[in-house]
Amino acid sequence: MEINFVFPDGTSKPHPALIVSNNELQEVEGFIYLCMISSKAYNPEYNYVLSDDMLTIPMVKQSYIKCQLLVGDIERDVIRKISRLKQPYFDEVVEKIKHTIFWGKWCESVTVILIKLYLIEEFHRLKDEELKGISWTAKIALFTLFL
Repeated sequence: MEINFVFPDGTSKPHPALIVSNNELQEVEGFIYLCMISSKAYNPEYNYVLSDDMLTIPMVKQSYIKCQLLVGDIERDVIRKISRLKQPYFDEVVEKIKHTIFWGKWCESVTVILIKLYLIEEFHRLKDEELKGISWTAKIALFTLFL
């Protein structure tokens, strides 16, 4: 697909896009969600690199799906259909979008915090007998590892 993407400064420019919403949403609401496709490789950690074999019709230039640039639009704003991404690659893009939007570094940080909280809780459950023979310095050092 190709649609006009509106940028934060208010300007717009036609760009290829990948529809990532399901058919039911399109049929019931007439609404589609799309990811921008660009020939610019800015923010590579959020890009999904396209190759000709992934598409039914190759792109003119090397292109990248911008998994962080999702927009909602309606079908009448579609300028033209360009190509189609083959299913296994589409599934990979959806996973990349989930990771980019919902997980990313934030999730990694939360996971570390949850592990530390669990270890602190376990440390507090230890009975005095289990900690017998361990110096207070070692206990404090052990506890600070969990912080």
